[in-house]
Amino acid sequence: SGRVEWLGPIFDETELKAQYRSCMIFAYPSLAETGEAFPVAPIEAMANGCVPLVSDLSCFRDYIADGVTGFVFDHRGERAAEALGNRLACLLRLGRNELAKIGDAARAKAAEFAVEAVAQRYLNDFASLVAQP
Repeated sequence: SGRVEWLGPIFDETELKAQYRSCMIFAYPSLAETGEAFPVAPIEAMANGCVPLVSDLSCFRDYIADGVTGFVFDHRGERAAEALGNRLACLLRLGRNELAKIGDAARAKAAEFAVEAVAQRYLNDFASLVAQP
């Protein structure tokens, strides 16, 4: 009843940002045990305050802490679709305030991966290497 909307690919950056900002939850179920290196879509969603719901893949562990900066579901079992549905139902039962709090934590975590932040870390690393005798 208007709470879940399934969207196809969105290639326009302005439209994509508008969609992210209109959502509180962003589901990214993936079965790619070895094919995902650093998925960008969940980080983009997090940067816009969405609470991500992702598969239990190692590629998400650097930035999604279950219940803190997002949520994880077990995609490996025979009932993976049911696990996804159950976890999504739990998220939909959370109040707006709780989702907003987790969305704020997600946004803060995503900021650590912004181009400027990553570039600054590289510059700091290079400076420390040059400073060593």
